[in-house]
Amino acid sequence: MPTPAKKSNCFSNFVQFIRGGYSSPMYNWSIPSTLKAYIDQILRVNETFKPDRANIQHPYVGLLEDKVLFLLLSRGSQGYEKGEYNERINFQSTYLKMVFNVIGISNIHVISVNGTSLDPENLKISMDTAQQNIRALIDTELV
Repeated sequence: MPTPAKKSNCFSNFVQFIRGGYSSPMYNWSIPSTLKAYIDQILRVNETFKPDRANIQHPYVGLLEDKVLFLLLSRGSQGYEKGEYNERINFQSTYLKMVFNVIGISNIHVISVNGTSLDPENLKISMDTAQQNIRALIDTELV
């Protein structure tokens, strides 16, 4: 179990970043428990978000704005992107985007590598696409 000092350091590092990134595999259509535990350390009422009881449609106000977040996600199968056949069971990117939106981070870029457990040809296509997307983001977000 992390010590209070480690928890505080983890939180301080998170709050201070301007551009940051996380990578995560898809576990059972969602995220690993270790990433969930990390998220539980950075979601803090009145530090990363505050309740807005007057606004039922948007009951949380994020306190961390002007940040850029990159999510590099991997999945053993495919079809989890918007409009695809497994979109409805993608609790990985949808959960992560929702959590970071709640705390005020809206500039989120998702790069996915799909089909890591499928045939090498499909994996190569997915890796090539991800690399192209990363290069494009470097040109637009990191200059």
